[in-house]
Amino acid sequence: KLITKLLMPLGNDADDLYNIGITQLMFTPSDITQINIIKNERPYAGLLLFNHGLISSNERTKEKLTTEINIGVIGPASFAKETQTWIHKAISYQIPLGWDNQVKNDFIFNYLLRYEKQLLSPTEKFELIGMIGADAGTLYNQIISGLTFRVGNFNSYFSNYEKSFNYKKFQFFFYVKPSVIAFMDNSTLQGGTFTGYQSVHTINADDLTRFYMQFEYGFILGTRRFGISINEKLRTPEYKLSPTIQVGNITFFIGL
Repeated sequence: KLITKLLMPLGNDADDLYNIGITQLMFTPSDITQINIIKNERPYAGLLLFNHGLISSNERTKEKLTTEINIGVIGPASFAKETQTWIHKAISYQIPLGWDNQVKNDFIFNYLLRYEKQLLSPTEKFELIGMIGADAGTLYNQIISGLTFRVGNFNSYFSNYEKSFNYKKFQFFFYVKPSVIAFMDNSTLQGGTFTGYQSVHTINADDLTRFYMQFEYGFILGTRRFGISINEKLRTPEYKLSPTIQVGNITFFIGL
């Protein structure tokens, strides 16, 4: 209950959706065949996080407020090495060899805040949404702003499930989401707040770019409470000599 009280609803007219989850993330350099440290490449870093969030939406005013708390660990205690190694063995892919150089164990507590508002919707098949937000804590400290374009047959972005005024049983739409991020620190690059200085390989604060851009695009296919989402993210360098990052996701989701 204490953690839930830290989450922020929009108000009495809001449609509130609470969620809990567990997230495990793995960050590696682009070359995972090397045992030794690769200079000017991002360090190995693993995260294991408990998530508790609230998506509070108001379909009448076309606005959404997302708040989320992440609590967990960064470092070997995240078991990122074991998980990624097992997956790569299962699919007969290159085993990542540099995990012994990952950042040290540290505690993670981060608070996420995102506010979104519809800016334009000339037809029910197209909409433009603005977003501004921030992350604060021992994982990231950053400010983000961006836009979301959606085209196709979709339910309201500002309501959950069949509560929408114009709920559609079938959805298929494309989206594009450009954003700009300004950050002060990033534990996956610099190591944890309390033990980063003990890590054998991190990115120096002077080498961080402090600003980077992200471009995400994809599509979502859904029917009633089942669906699939496929997207790709392109991210400009977060530090000097860093390559552009390209990440893809395939997500299956079930509404209960």
